[in-house]
Amino acid sequence: MHFAEPSRQEAAKFKYSDSLRSQGIRLLNLKYGRQEEMIHFNLHTHTLQSTPDYIALSYTWGNPKDTIPVLCDGKIIDITRSLEGALRQLRKSQRALLRETFPERNLTQPLYFWIDAVCINQSDIEEKNCQVGLMADIYREACKVIIWLGPADDSSDSVMDYLNMLGAKAEDCGMDIGPDPYREIWQEMVSISGVIRDVHQPRFYFIEAPDGGTIRVTRKALQDLFYSISGWNDDRNVLPIANIKRLFTRPWWGRIWVLQEVAIPEKVEFTCGTKRITRRRCSAALNAYSDREELKLKGVLPDYGKSKEETFTTAMAALLEQGHISLLSFCQISEPPSDLPSWVPDWSRSMIHKLQDVENDHITIYPRFSASGPEPQHPSVTILGLSQVDLLAMKCPS
Repeated sequence: MHFAEPSRQEAAKFKYSDSLRSQGIRLLNLKYGRQEEMIHFNLHTHTLQSTPDYIALSYTWGNPKDTIPVLCDGKIIDITRSLEGALRQLRKSQRALLRETFPERNLTQPLYFWIDAVCINQSDIEEKNCQVGLMADIYREACKVIIWLGPADDSSDSVMDYLNMLGAKAEDCGMDIGPDPYREIWQEMVSISGVIRDVHQPRFYFIEAPDGGTIRVTRKALQDLFYSISGWNDDRNVLPIANIKRLFTRPWWGRIWVLQEVAIPEKVEFTCGTKRITRRRCSAALNAYSDREELKLKGVLPDYGKSKEETFTTAMAALLEQGHISLLSFCQISEPPSDLPSWVPDWSRSMIHKLQDVENDHITIYPRFSASGPEPQHPSVTILGLSQVDLLAMKCPS
């Protein structure tokens, strides 16, 4: 159903008809509409104990002065541009949300949302104080919490796709329970012997879950996950650090209410533009990269009693053992000479004249090494008695 849009002069200003007290909350019923149409929703008042199923939205308000008019119960209400963008995306994906969240429902049934900026009368101080006290319960009772990170940019789609791909592999390995049970296995796989696919290694690992149960994970699944993130077999799938940094430094992550909104609910989903990922899958993906404890075991930890040389050497040894061979490109001749081993960079100095540099993933090196130079040529040679062949490689006798 589509609604005729009144002009700002024709439509009356929306006013809240009641004041919420005790356990009362309002829910928003977002109306369907074409992409170019004004956002339209209705508000309904319930008690927290008798609400229909609803989805809670967590987002960044943005500039409070940058507002856009929308229709609430047929009347004009101003909301921030950030929220208006979130509502447009929710309206666009509303049927998909219904199917995924409430598969037993008819697609014509209403889908309710709780959104603080409009479900709470921001001009009623007493109501706001009352509602803040209910926040934890509101998020806990929600069927799902959607975290709106904002519209897509030129890298967010690829980052969300990458996290979904990696997170699916990590979930298959049970890493959504946390990285701790996998420390020893991960350390084995980054050792020299662990990298080799040894037929004598166990086919299965039995991981103790936090609830006391046991998770059986195949060695092949863990190896495939390890190789997909280490860059040792294929550097095309390593973590896109620069783009992930952009995603995880969006304004939402700096909000004071983040922990309450992401930790309390049972089901949480991050949305950026049209891409989505569940909290569980995102956590599994990030757990696969957790190496803080491993580095700590190798002696890489804050210690103001150690010299600069000892600290740099310990850190470099640990990083090389993890497979970050490209860091050797940072080794240079120091002037004046330092007491560091030749394979340890002096991180206190500016890096100049590097043989190679490292991409944003901290693993991929460029330009790629070639013994015949940056633009390898494949010369042709003539062998008597044979036709002309291309000389691709030569092995010198030992």
